[in-house]
Amino acid sequence: MTTALYALRPGGGFLKRTPPTIVVNGGTYALDAGGTTVGFFAAGQDKPPRVRTYDLASGELSAGADLPLPADVSPYLARWSGGRLTTTITTDDRSGATVVRVLTVDPANGAAEQADEYTIRSGYHAYVLAGE
Repeated sequence: MTTALYALRPGGGFLKRTPPTIVVNGGTYALDAGGTTVGFFAAGQDKPPRVRTYDLASGELSAGADLPLPADVSPYLARWSGGRLTTTITTDDRSGATVVRVLTVDPANGAAEQADEYTIRSGYHAYVLAGE
C-alpha cells in the first residue's frame, strides 16, 4: 500500500509527496503553518517515542530525537505551535484514573516541557482530549 501526503495551498496548488514508511507509520502527525514540514512521533519497540520531521518540498527526513518519556507511552495528538510541536499523552495512575499531560516538544532535540496536566477520574469509559 502506498500513501501520499498532500498539502493544499490557500491560494491554490498543492505539494504532494510519497513519504517513507516511518512517516506513514507514525500515526500522530501535524503539518506546520508554512505547509511544508510534517512533524510526527514514531513509536519504538521498547524505546521512548521519537520526534521527527519530514519536509514535503525536499523529501528530507530528520534524524529525530527521543522524548523524555517511558517506552510504553505514546503521543496521542500533534499540532504545531510557535515552531514547536504540542502533543498530548495519557497514562493511568494507581487509582485507575487517567492522567492527561500536554507537552510542548522541540523537534530538533526532543526537549519537552509540560504545558498542562489534568486527571480524569476512574469510571469514565470515554473521554475526549482538548484539540480533538
